[in-house]
Amino acid sequence: MNRLRPTQGGVKMLPQTWVQILIILVTIIPGFVYQITRRTLRGPSPDELEVPIRILRAVSTSVAFAGLYILACRQSLLDLFRSNETTKGDPRYIAAIGLLLVIIFPWLAAHATFYFTTATWWLRFRAKIGAAVRKRFGLRRAYTPDPTAWDFAFRRTGPTWVRVLTEDGRWMGGWFDESSFASSYPHPRELYLEKSFEMKEDGAFTGRVAAESGIYIRCEDIVTIEFPTGNEPSEPGKSRPEE
Repeated sequence: MNRLRPTQGGVKMLPQTWVQILIILVTIIPGFVYQITRRTLRGPSPDELEVPIRILRAVSTSVAFAGLYILACRQSLLDLFRSNETTKGDPRYIAAIGLLLVIIFPWLAAHATFYFTTATWWLRFRAKIGAAVRKRFGLRRAYTPDPTAWDFAFRRTGPTWVRVLTEDGRWMGGWFDESSFASSYPHPRELYLEKSFEMKEDGAFTGRVAAESGIYIRCEDIVTIEFPTGNEPSEPGKSRPEE
């Protein structure tokens, strides 16, 4: 089998220099790095279950990153790619630039986006401004991508008390914080509370720890779930939320 080779005056199909390889990587890879990092931090969303959608989003994000690079440092990039020293120089120099543009910047952008958009102050500010704008112009509430009320609640809640009522009339609950976990769609509704507290028959917390290492609750068949207000549990007898 004959291999295709670029001919005199023809179109070169394969990259010939390290710079050309870098250009190809910058226009393809950053979006995948951003999407993978964002998915690791935020978790999978329902509209990303299909592989073609994830690929399309990653490619679109790569194009956006390439556009931002050009807008932010167009002349610097042109000087870099046209320089003979860059083209013929140490590949390690090109590799360092590639790591910045292809891996590090998208990774940092994903982390910054996640922490900014999930910060409590930002969520409260957005809700307040959104309500004011909707009221002023008579707009309807913007669509939320959360597929269920369960996802909507736990994506926006911070450290809080949680209690659930089971079908057999038992109350179970405890403290939900950084070491706790709530499943998301399309997985079954499951809840892990990092610290469980004993509860009365009417659903009131007693303040006595029932499970210091946490409790797992399968929530597919629960009657209700509540988020009482109250301070973080610290001392016995002073840990109960406000009833």
